[in-house]
Amino acid sequence: MRNSPGVGGSDDAPYFFLAYAHTSEQQWVKKLFRDLCTEIRERTAIPSTAQVGFMDDQILVGANWRDSLHGALAACRTFVPL
Repeated sequence: MRNSPGVGGSDDAPYFFLAYAHTSEQQWVKKLFRDLCTEIRERTAIPSTAQVGFMDDQILVGANWRDSLHGALAACRTFVPL
């Protein structure tokens, strides 16, 4: 059984994966993402070096998007669909 991110698991695994539709209201999605990251950090023992959440805007230009998305989704603890 895989360890939970930040709890003896891999610190680079996101605690949650935020999936969303790309719309003109994206600033609200980003605000939700930041607020959720802050709340999780405040309520858990996740190390400060651990990645709290994953959102596809974190993928660098030129990176393999498919592998990045699959890796983050496979390693996350929680899936948050919008």
